[in-house]
Amino acid sequence: QVAAAPLASGQFSLRKLSSRHRALVAHITRMPSTTSVIAFTILGVCHLPASLCHESGAGDGVNATKTSQQATLSNLLSIISGTRLGTSRASAIAFVDKNIHVGCTTPKQIALTFDDGPSGKMTTDVLDVLDEKDAKGTFFQLGKGWGTDCTDPRNYQWCDKLWKRMLDKGHTIGYHSWRHDQIPSTPMETLQLQTSSGQLTFARSLGQHPIFFRPPHGNDGAGSDQANFLQEKGYRMVNWNLHTQDWTYVADKVPPNSAAVHRVVEVIDESTKSGDGSIALMHDPDSFEWIKFFPEIVDKLKANGYSLVDMATCLGASQEEAFGHDGIDYDPADKHGGCAAGLESWTPPLASGRPICVSAEVATAWKKGESSQFDLRGTFLKSRTLVQQDRERSGSK
Repeated sequence: QVAAAPLASGQFSLRKLSSRHRALVAHITRMPSTTSVIAFTILGVCHLPASLCHESGAGDGVNATKTSQQATLSNLLSIISGTRLGTSRASAIAFVDKNIHVGCTTPKQIALTFDDGPSGKMTTDVLDVLDEKDAKGTFFQLGKGWGTDCTDPRNYQWCDKLWKRMLDKGHTIGYHSWRHDQIPSTPMETLQLQTSSGQLTFARSLGQHPIFFRPPHGNDGAGSDQANFLQEKGYRMVNWNLHTQDWTYVADKVPPNSAAVHRVVEVIDESTKSGDGSIALMHDPDSFEWIKFFPEIVDKLKANGYSLVDMATCLGASQEEAFGHDGIDYDPADKHGGCAAGLESWTPPLASGRPICVSAEVATAWKKGESSQFDLRGTFLKSRTLVQQDRERSGSK
């Protein structure tokens, strides 16, 4: 425990810290069980100067957002010193950005969240365990998925079936960005196009789009134009206060069923002894090994007195509030008594007969994909062309 001396907000760098503070930062970042706490805390709440973010070991790609909400290093260190580091809980986010949800509102509730899907095998394996044990989960899915791409017409029926299963069983579908780009470093025009494409990906099937949003790397870019845009569109940012480190146990790094993989079980068990309402960060790409111990994880959580709930329940929202119904480039057909000129009506397969209005271009692409197995290589060709042009103008890759 360290009582950090007050420092002027936003006026410090690691070079100017006392030797005591420098030693503390160096010590924490060397600890294997807490490196991710530091990295993800800073990624999630980085209102600190960029020099501090980079020097404190957050890694490449961290883009500090300098806003009026800048946290003092004193606060960060005091939060860290009061956090159960050995169990990988990163609760500092809640102290800096009140717009990010990091834990369930009710004690003894835990929301297990699964990022980076959908994946053909892993996502269904996770669902099998949850359904068998009468537990709920939340799936933060990419618009253009790494595993199964739900923008590809060849996958439409599979994605429809997956999402129907999730909703029928009481799970929550969330959004994890279009392709895992960091929010504050994505050019605004690109972000707008990607967000629209992500909404349409879900609306094709559901007639609505998820609004619980897990920012890639936990970096919501609070105060940036990008973050403000997403909030204006109704998205609710959701991070975590329990980092399971499951992503460190992939098939090509550790032997299957090894003690290292089982460490995920121990981390979750240790972290839920307090009874706090928790949101746990997990992932469901096919290469991850922790799935072999998932039944044991669920059993331990229940033994610790926890209810495994979906995100809507975790945050005290209804299932209806988990979705947006007015998209950037689609509207419910009944909103204005029908579709306006230039738009076409589309009846999503999972929308209970409630059509939406989309552009003729999008409707035609969807129709061709479903009726002929024509490989469009993604539905939103025009959007992707504009995205590429924007990236070339900005010099990004």
